Amino acid sequence: MQCHKVMKEYQMAFYNGNRALWMICLDLDKSLQNIGLPSGKSLFQLQAERILCVQRLAAQSKDGSAGPPIHWYIMTSPFTDDATRKFFESHKYFGLEPEQITFFQQGTIPCISRDGRFIMETPYKVAKSPDGNGGLYSALKSSKLLEDMARRGVRYVDCYGVDNVLVRVADPTFLGYFIDKGAAAAAKVVRKV
Repeated sequence: MQCHKVMKEYQMAFYNGNRALWMICLDLDKSLQNIGLPSGKSLFQLQAERILCVQRLAAQSKDGSAGPPIHWYIMTSPFTDDATRKFFESHKYFGLEPEQITFFQQGTIPCISRDGRFIMETPYKVAKSPDGNGGLYSALKSSKLLEDMARRGVRYVDCYGVDNVLVRVADPTFLGYFIDKGAAAAAKVVRKV
């Protein structure tokens, strides 16, 4: 397969508005803070800038006109939602349009100790924690985001964790290859050493 063909598939998917990015925001501290990069940028900023770059590249692949913006779905928790929204607002959405970002919350589950007992937040209230990456599926249903994606014409979703510093958001080679092969799903992994 030619690299040119893969890139064309990728660019057309973005230009036609068939793509969305789905970020799982579980570690808010890493997402908001300077993680030691020379630029001092947060992970949110780096990923937003990547989305802006991909949108520009998609426009160049056509006639120079911008296609629909890439929609960014950001899963938060009841514990991180407010701070995440405020961070984006205070940074003017890092150059993205506010309406191209949808924040939604994952569910919670009761906290249980290693010996199987409920952990209490107060004498009369069980402590709760986010339901993890697997909470994505029930959050999809309860937030009606599948319907939202269908309404927007989204056909491809790139899902990643916000605290993956090495993630290549909207990787053109990987996603173009995935589209070209007509795969229902694909995963990119790196061997743990």
